[in-house]
Amino acid sequence: YEVCALEMSPPPYGNLSTTLLHKPGARGAAALASVVQDGPRRLDIVDFALFSSLAYYDHNDELNATLDGWYAPSGDDWYVRSVQDANVRFLDVYSPSRNLSVIAFRGTATGGDAIADMSNWYGSIFLGLSSLIMPLSNVLPLRFIQWFVSLTSSLQSALVPSVFDDSIDYAKSAEGSRRVVLAGHSLGAAVANIVAATNDQRSVAFSPPGVVWSTKTFGIELDLVASNTISVVPDRDPIAKIDMQGGLV
Repeated sequence: YEVCALEMSPPPYGNLSTTLLHKPGARGAAALASVVQDGPRRLDIVDFALFSSLAYYDHNDELNATLDGWYAPSGDDWYVRSVQDANVRFLDVYSPSRNLSVIAFRGTATGGDAIADMSNWYGSIFLGLSSLIMPLSNVLPLRFIQWFVSLTSSLQSALVPSVFDDSIDYAKSAEGSRRVVLAGHSLGAAVANIVAATNDQRSVAFSPPGVVWSTKTFGIELDLVASNTISVVPDRDPIAKIDMQGGLV
């Protein structure tokens, strides 16, 4: 894709195709383009999908063997630098030749993850369900929606600690010594986008809940969502229909 230099892989990944709806995201996409073109070979969107899937692996001792099987034949040198099992499980997948870490966040996999989903997107889910009866999300001003979602979500999330703080801190500290791109699927994709907007970093997200209605809830700037995040959203994914997508979609 011309705007961010990501492209779909030739075989052995398969003959894949999709459509991107281009929204504001030129600054983040241009920065990402400079990253994906470095190294033994050009990275593409399927690489970030593979890293995101790796975050679901429970057997930590098998992670590097899996990466070797994927990348060693092409001369790539990816390995898992760190595994963090905090509020959201994530991997730091590092390539020395690129001096690049892809921090991949796991999606919903446990009951605790599901509670975090409901807590953090409670206001957006409520508004989305209400809009099935009355098209509130289509007629209300965005600023009012953001205020409403922030108010309703804060009442719910007061019972559940933030799931983002450890992720934000780790990604911010990592950038001091190397380049960083964030990735993830489902809840992990939303975490990647929120961390990217918080730290002014870049993210490639797969099927995330949106964050535009929830910018006040998460304490992020809409402009940084727009400029730093890239999301791959299937047409009929109900998770991706929560809230409103922003950035390059």
